Amino acid sequence: MLEKVACELHHLLDLLDDVLGEEYSSEYQDMPHADTSHQDNITCDFCGADVFQSFFECMSCTSQSHIIYEETEVGDGIVICPLCYIEGRSCKCGVMKPTQSRPFGDLLRTRDDALCAIRAVCANAVRDYRSLLDHPK
Repeated sequence: MLEKVACELHHLLDLLDDVLGEEYSSEYQDMPHADTSHQDNITCDFCGADVFQSFFECMSCTSQSHIIYEETEVGDGIVICPLCYIEGRSCKCGVMKPTQSRPFGDLLRTRDDALCAIRAVCANAVRDYRSLLDHPK
């Protein structure tokens, strides 16, 4: 039973690889990212969509009251999802920085750990898959 489930789970790697491909940027190591307390609750300030990984953020247009009473962190500014951004939506000043909700390398590591777990139970199902952390391009 465990082998059957593991063999079927390799299809989820295809889906995850598609998502990671959409979220990938060659500059991911230089992008700021939110701390762990913000990772699960970042939403687009325009459309309300949940942000999984990548977004655009402006810290200078954040309300002044927020800055006075709390320390502003990544994820606290004006957040625009990639779809809204490419449709031309922005903040008042128009200076938004690409940002990520977590280090992209963590996503690659998690994906590769899942690959190893599936291979441990059902090696034949995932023989064509590679470690993305070793080959990020």
